[in-house]
Amino acid sequence: MTAPSQRDIRANGISIRCRIDGPEGAPWLVFSNSLMTNLSLWDDQLAAFGDRFRILRYDQRGHGNSTVSGVTCDLDLLVDDAIAMLDALGIERFTFVGISMGSGTALRIAQRYPDRIVRMAMCAGGAATAPGNAEAWQQRIDFAKSKGMEAMVEPTVARWFHPDSLQANGDAVQRVREMIRTTPLAWISTERNSPKN
Repeated sequence: MTAPSQRDIRANGISIRCRIDGPEGAPWLVFSNSLMTNLSLWDDQLAAFGDRFRILRYDQRGHGNSTVSGVTCDLDLLVDDAIAMLDALGIERFTFVGISMGSGTALRIAQRYPDRIVRMAMCAGGAATAPGNAEAWQQRIDFAKSKGMEAMVEPTVARWFHPDSLQANGDAVQRVREMIRTTPLAWISTERNSPKN
């Protein structure tokens, strides 16, 4: 396996933090994060797949160390970011795995660039927003604006993790807590096509 490479890619007018792991020449496997997380969300998947895939993980716009631009964001903008990053890295064909917001990105890439997708996996996402979801997301946005991201941590992990996992309070739970609390509130406030977390 080659040494990991972490870098900032200038793409679609922003800086996108990404990390590449795995053997050169292996098929590309791209992981795309959910709202309030970053590329470290996929650490366990790297351990599982890193010996046979060239793995690209990245922070979607406004998350981790990628640019918070302040512009209203929708799935097409997230796709434009991802494709511009992939082009900058010279990656033509890939398997794309996304969770929640990342699954929406995956589906939209498959719609717009079907010739570039080898395989696609969507986790915790769908092609349409469930009834009442927009209202639920607006309530969360208003809560975050009034209380701050720290107040989002425990309600979010309670939705994302089984009670047994929360009680064990392992590394994955701690990592997710830190990702949520360090997500810039400015991005949450401009997100338009809400994911399904």
